[in-house]
Amino acid sequence: MIAFRKIFTYPSFYALILLNIFFIYEYKDDPKNYSTIIWVFWCQSVLIGVFNFLELLTTQTVNSKGFTMNDKPVDPEKSRGCYSFFFLFHYEVFHLVYFFFLVVQLGAKSIDVSFFKYALLALTANLIIAFIRRTQEYKIHLLIWTLCFFCLTCALFRCIL
Repeated sequence: MIAFRKIFTYPSFYALILLNIFFIYEYKDDPKNYSTIIWVFWCQSVLIGVFNFLELLTTQTVNSKGFTMNDKPVDPEKSRGCYSFFFLFHYEVFHLVYFFFLVVQLGAKSIDVSFFKYALLALTANLIIAFIRRTQEYKIHLLIWTLCFFCLTCALFRCIL
């Protein structure tokens, strides 16, 4: 629970919330931007997954206590890449399927390219800043896996809605 509370101390968390509120406002202001907003949300989710993968891959200390593979304790140094690529594969395969559903339902027509471009720029900048901050923080603290998978859960929840 401490890791969950810690997310509220990150300025990038609030920036992400504000960006999403802006996206919703933009939709309310111009409902024709519906497909643009959906594609922005899809790209945001993919970017969050990519940056979580990078965090998993570059973290200095991995807490693999309690994890076993073939009934043997997992070596944190050898498992870092395994965890990272396992996460990336499952997260991005989900988004690949999600992509095909969006293409069938929405296509790429009627996308406001200017809004889309600036939205992705803002999201990417926010995620880069958050990545750098957390990378510096993880040099001192152990990586808590539930914090990384929190974003996956949020993305899945948003897709269900």
